[in-house]
Amino acid sequence: MAFMVRNLTAGIPLAFMLSGCGVPTIKVDPAKFSTLALCDRVDVIQRTSGLVFEAPRDYINEIYDEIESRNEFTKTEMRLIRERSISVGMSENALKCSWGNPTRKNSYSSSLGLGRTQYVYDHSFADYYVYVEDGVVTSWSKHER
Repeated sequence: MAFMVRNLTAGIPLAFMLSGCGVPTIKVDPAKFSTLALCDRVDVIQRTSGLVFEAPRDYINEIYDEIESRNEFTKTEMRLIRERSISVGMSENALKCSWGNPTRKNSYSSSLGLGRTQYVYDHSFADYYVYVEDGVVTSWSKHER
């Protein structure tokens, strides 16, 4: 039995194939999607894991392997992405791939004319503020609620 789920923001359908044991397995060819679309898929899968279905770890690893094969991120960034961690010096795209889309995004220019962006990630017990300048994470902080 199969059914389709569509993420309206990304417009990318996911086909869920129910296996005989009752655990759905996602069947999408990772090579057909952009790197950030793949990162978004992992984010959605991991956020809904346990709510709707148990995340198929082998499929998530298949997506990460596809992302890594594209050589868009350094080895350190790929390690952080797989761990869903961040670090000063990682690229803005690696941040988005690791932590997904922020709750809010604020952009402004510094006095030196540098483009600066603040990503705000709201979580149950804390807010995380991540600062990016010219495509690179420069700092981040955690604020307990």
